[in-house]
Amino acid sequence: MSRRSRIEYEMDVKALFMATFNKPGSEEVLMDLYTLSLSTALAGYVYRSVEEMICKRTNEPLSEAEKNDLLRSMYQESSAALTDTGYHVLQSSDAVDGRLLFCLAVRWDNHHLNYLLADDEIQARWWTTVRSQSFDLAEKRVEHIYGALELIRPGKGLSSHSKETLRESAEQDLLHGYIVKLAESLIPINAR
Repeated sequence: MSRRSRIEYEMDVKALFMATFNKPGSEEVLMDLYTLSLSTALAGYVYRSVEEMICKRTNEPLSEAEKNDLLRSMYQESSAALTDTGYHVLQSSDAVDGRLLFCLAVRWDNHHLNYLLADDEIQARWWTTVRSQSFDLAEKRVEHIYGALELIRPGKGLSSHSKETLRESAEQDLLHGYIVKLAESLIPINAR
């Protein structure tokens, strides 16, 4: 999750805060934003973990052929989009890179995978609550950072566009954490 956060956010964050990265302490700002991303992803991971414990229904592990088919399909359908990201340098033969690419494939291109999701009304309400709390946390944290960097006036708050962008980002982080746990069910860590 940490590697994915660096790949997906480092350039975006540095572009967003370009002027501040020449100041002392700028690395702390970047680390704060990474931590926010990782904590949100961890919430998604924990959500899926609890979902599997409650439902007592996990997926059958994928065979190596199924995993390879999924990765091949992702490269065929999304190779152009991949070349514009940090993911293009990852090697599927490397254990960590391969798992990261698999998580990306499940996130981007999972239409031919069948996996079990909780569909109970209580769990749906729980997911809505987790999402909402993650959105609130992201807004408060980034508002604090913007204020510290004097990018907004005290008491002004974030624009509606900034809030929407943050919500999309937080939702992607939650889904990524969820998918990391799902990936552990589909391809157990010890299955090598």
